[in-house]
Amino acid sequence: MGKIIGLEKRGEVWRYRRWVPTDVRHIIGKDELVKSLYTKDYRTAVERYKTVSIKMKPCLTMPVSDA
Repeated sequence: MGKIIGLEKRGEVWRYRRWVPTDVRHIIGKDELVKSLYTKDYRTAVERYKTVSIKMKPCLTMPVSDA
């Protein structure tokens, strides 16, 4: 299995980390989204990463009006 972008280990715990696109940063108010996956186990982290990624995707792909 290859490396999963946005899945990283901090200390002993895995976390989800993604950069926010520049066109929606002003809406979200952050440069990146970081969420702990609350596990030390890699396989559990991968499953939780998938769930968090699906939940975060709408935040990262918000439509921006030209108004």
